[in-house]
Amino acid sequence: MKPLGTEELNSTSLSKHTIYIIEVKIGEIRQNLYIRFKEMEKFASDIQEKYPELSKKLPTLTKKFLDNHRSKTIETRKLAILEFLQVVLNEPDVRADPSFVVRALKLRDNFYSLPKIINERIEQMKQSTIQS
Repeated sequence: MKPLGTEELNSTSLSKHTIYIIEVKIGEIRQNLYIRFKEMEKFASDIQEKYPELSKKLPTLTKKFLDNHRSKTIETRKLAILEFLQVVLNEPDVRADPSFVVRALKLRDNFYSLPKIINERIEQMKQSTIQS
C-alpha cells in the first residue's frame, strides 16, 4: 500500500476538499482508492463499531485543523489514512469476512481472492501449454 497523491477539488458549493489517492496492493493486484478525509472518519467509526477488538489496534486519524488544506495537514492526514488502512486491511478478522470493508472502500468484490484466482489461471495456462 502506498500513497499516490492528492487532488484538491472545489464542489458546487464552492467548498474546497482534498481527495486522497491510495494504492492498495494484494499480490500483484493493485487498485486505487479515492477517499476524502471526512469519508475516512466515517469509515473509522464504522470499523470500530463492527470490530470492537480491532479498535484497540487502530491508529488515530488526525483531527480537524484550522486550515484543512495546508500542505502539512494534507501530508499528515495522508500518512494517517495509509497507516489506518494497512491495519484494517491486514487484520485477520477483516480478511475472514471482508464484505463490509470491500464495500465501504469500493474495492473489487473479490479483492482478497484475486491473487489466488490469478495464480490458478496461470497454472491452468501452464498445464494447457504442457499438454499441447
